[in-house]
Amino acid sequence: MQKSKSELQQKKKMNGCLKALLIATGVFFLLLFIGVVFGDDQTEGSPTTNDSTIVESTKEASNLYEENKDYEILYCQDMGNLKNYYVLLLWDEFDKESLGELAQSIKEEKSPNISCNVHLYDSREYVHLYKVYPLRGKDLVNYADHLVFTLTFDGMPWAYPLVDECDYKKFGGTKTRESLLKK
Repeated sequence: MQKSKSELQQKKKMNGCLKALLIATGVFFLLLFIGVVFGDDQTEGSPTTNDSTIVESTKEASNLYEENKDYEILYCQDMGNLKNYYVLLLWDEFDKESLGELAQSIKEEKSPNISCNVHLYDSREYVHLYKVYPLRGKDLVNYADHLVFTLTFDGMPWAYPLVDECDYKKFGGTKTRESLLKK
């Protein structure tokens, strides 16, 4: 019995979603592996490699990091050999190239000798959701809509990295990477 065209399209779409999920899982485990394997041994009384530095207020962030008219670092998660910077953009308009340049400059300035990921957001309201796993429903959609750029520790740039994820569409996300980059 021949499969209908819609069944084949649905199967192809499902395979694409599975591939995206496998890639995302692989990146997660790679980051986890790097953190475990290359973590520094700590002496007694010093912070462990699993401690996180979370800056909860903007005022504290300004005291920790020099002020900049283009961005504000809201959180810095320090895992010893890997840092994650969660950054609020203070721009009204941006494109993929300018986001990549900003993320690279933050990476070079704030973490020249330690691997880091830089995550850029266009709204302060949803940044805290990085602590929630797994993201579901409206939280996932809102987070994906406002995480505008990620530069990974290995230099991989991602504009709106979560908008094309299968769950984004499943939970009602309607935007596309292309439409968001035309802001």
